[in-house]
Amino acid sequence: MSFIHEFQSAAQSFFKGISPQDLHKWSVERMEEFWGFTWDYLGIIGDKGTNSYQETVLPDSCFFPEAKVSYVENLLSHQNSIHLVQESDSTNNGMRLTRDELVLEISK
Repeated sequence: MSFIHEFQSAAQSFFKGISPQDLHKWSVERMEEFWGFTWDYLGIIGDKGTNSYQETVLPDSCFFPEAKVSYVENLLSHQNSIHLVQESDSTNNGMRLTRDELVLEISK
């Protein structure tokens, strides 16, 4: 099952639909509810504030205007072996670090 289908299944109790069109309709008609659910579903670490959407006219909309999030904390919080850091010089010599290796380096 794809990620979007998993998300859609988890969210069905909110938007009462089964199609991608239903999901889209929920996301534009009830933005506060949609984005609040999305934050929680994704397990974002941080303080999302009291509202997830500040109503304005697009494209000036503001999502999570009071949020406080650490990109690094969220990036490093998930256990995986994906290479997070890759650097090289002009001769293509360098190194790669996985999440676990990066955490180890940071903790030194």
